[in-house]
This record gives sequence, C-alpha cells and structure tokens, in this order.
Amino acid sequence: MPDATLQSFLDGGTSFDGKITFSGTIRLDGAFKGEANADGTLVIGETAEVDAHLSVRTAVIHGQVRGDIIARDLIELGPTARVQGSLKTQRLRVAEGAKIDAKIEMTRQTGPA
Repeated sequence: MPDATLQSFLDGGTSFDGKITFSGTIRLDGAFKGEANADGTLVIGETAEVDAHLSVRTAVIHGQVRGDIIARDLIELGPTARVQGSLKTQRLRVAEGAKIDAKIEMTRQTGPA
C-alpha cells in the first residue's frame, strides 16, 4: 500500500449507503454502496463488500468490489481482491490470486489530476 496516514475507517460489520468525498486516505472493511470521490487513497480491506462507482487518485483493493473504479494514478489488486466491473487507470498492479472480471482501460496522464 502506498505510504499514507489513515484518516478514516469503516470497520467490518458496518454498512454505509451514500456518497463519500475525501482527501487523504480512508479504509473500508465493511459494506459500502454508492459513490466515492477523492483526491486521495481508498483502501478496500479483505472483509469489505463494495458496490459502487469509485473515482480516486489511488485504489488499493483486497476485498470485493462491484462497479467502476477510476484511479488517476494507481489501482493495486491484492491476492484476495475480487473485482467485477471496469477499471480505468494509468498504472495497474495485480497480485497473484486476485480475481478480475472487468474491462480494463489503461490511460496516460495528460495534465494535473
């Protein structure tokens, strides 16, 4: 995971429906449905179940995500990641064991994000 200080945390056993907007780094280990927009890092923990549209600078996925993930810098899929939907990013890092059923689009940064 990129170096970052964790600013917020949604623990396992917790669910949230709605829109999250943030800067910095947050970690989700519970259930989240909705939309996340950030100029920061979103970490999806191993126990997380996410059904959302994610637009962030960096996404680090270890749990389950259904939906679209747009990361202006990096999408990192850990060995326990399960992703369905679409991925759009400049850089993609996939660990052995990750399960992906997604359209993948690699982009090139054309200016400030």
